[in-house]
Amino acid sequence: MAGLRCRGGGLQRIDRMARATRKHRSPKPPALPKFPRSDREVDLFFRLSRDLLAIADFSGYFKRLNPAWEQTLGWTSPELMSRPYFDFVHPDDRESTRAEAAKLTTGAVTINFENRYRCKDGSYKWLQWNSTPLTERGLIYADARDITHLKQAEEQLHRYAAEISDLYNHAPCGYHSLDPQGVFLRINDTELKWLGYKREEIVGRKRFPDLLPPESLRLFEEAFAGFKRRGWVRDLEFELVRKDGTRLPIVINSTAVYNDAGDYVMSRSTVFDNTDRKALERMKDEFISMVGHELRTPLTSMRTALGLLASGRVDSSPEKVRQMLAIALDETDRLARLVSDMLDLQRLELGRFKLLLKSCDAAELVHQAADALQPVAEKAGLRLEVSAQPAPLRADPDRIVQVLTNLLTNAVKFAPAGTIVRASSEQRDAEAVFRVADEGPGVAPELRSAIFDRFRQGRSEARARGGMGLGLYICRGIVEQHGGRIGVESAPDQGSTFWFTLPVRKEEGA
Repeated sequence: MAGLRCRGGGLQRIDRMARATRKHRSPKPPALPKFPRSDREVDLFFRLSRDLLAIADFSGYFKRLNPAWEQTLGWTSPELMSRPYFDFVHPDDRESTRAEAAKLTTGAVTINFENRYRCKDGSYKWLQWNSTPLTERGLIYADARDITHLKQAEEQLHRYAAEISDLYNHAPCGYHSLDPQGVFLRINDTELKWLGYKREEIVGRKRFPDLLPPESLRLFEEAFAGFKRRGWVRDLEFELVRKDGTRLPIVINSTAVYNDAGDYVMSRSTVFDNTDRKALERMKDEFISMVGHELRTPLTSMRTALGLLASGRVDSSPEKVRQMLAIALDETDRLARLVSDMLDLQRLELGRFKLLLKSCDAAELVHQAADALQPVAEKAGLRLEVSAQPAPLRADPDRIVQVLTNLLTNAVKFAPAGTIVRASSEQRDAEAVFRVADEGPGVAPELRSAIFDRFRQGRSEARARGGMGLGLYICRGIVEQHGGRIGVESAPDQGSTFWFTLPVRKEEGA
């Protein structure tokens, strides 16, 4: 520079240009406090940290806070330092926070303490604290981290776990897990309820084979051997012995679980209560047997009568021929009724039972059914009395007559000779009430609730007198489709009164 020469004040012009350039440069960042270099780095870390850093005194006030507090909670540092920090703590967390602060005054260190702080907008955020006291100065140096998102995720996981547990325990089927020795590791509430055990009586204490009856152990051993080879078993049927000694028919599906080394470590099983299916199978078998018996009887009578006529081995007088034909005709009618009942049953089960509604009168329907049954009653030595009051109906007259005929037929079938069968109708408010009463043996109390179920018969000698137990079931279906009710009043050896109601037809314009 000493040897530089410029004409016309060139050096001065260069200096002026440099000063002008400096005026247009970006402003300098604010100067840091003039700490020693190490102190400046600590202060820079304090201001830039994303964690909430704080210095508090033992009296419960913040002395210094970094900017992360305002970014997280919305309060400025002066607002937070103007009040005891307990004022910002959630009311439910203040007691535990005071206890933790008291420990710090004794020199204890806080690690991963959690509480909630109020934001300026009124919401709360979860903070996780690590704190160290400096007892000789009465100060606490603390680092807090916003863990609200972790708490929300944890709460969501708890909800999912509760939902899964609820689904597991209250599923309509049983679930359990077994160790390689067959000991219960886990079992859901549904299966426990079926078996009548408490969880602590099963888990870790009983083996699945312990619940099997002796005759099923061999089947289980064979199935278990195949299960270990294949790793699964499907639709295996067993009976389990409940705690009270009764048996529960089940269907079980199981899958094996293996560890990374390929060792069998446990099995998971789904268990289905097979009671209804077994009952249905028994009902089906009984139904087939019943239908076979009921159809065989009229067919045998018809074949015998027609066979005798065809063979010429009976008296060929017109009277004898008429008797044989009358037997065949009666049995044909009986066969037709059986087939009709089965068809009606199918229509009810499939929801295809059609009603042809018309305007009709209750008294007329009672008289129609009674007139049809009068010859049968006289043949059985019974007197049939009718006391029918009119009531306007909107109903299918053929189906209501079918109900009345069925009830009268039952009454005639079970009433002793020389007694009276009574049929009546009357209007009570918005209902027409029909009754058929007999002086027969009555219905046992334990059978009254089930007498209107299919394939059920409510009188002791019902099976001996024939029938499949469908008549009352069909009657209930017809009455309920009309919007009515049906029931029975009875006592052993005091007769029975079967009744049903139908809505009375509303007057037009009413």
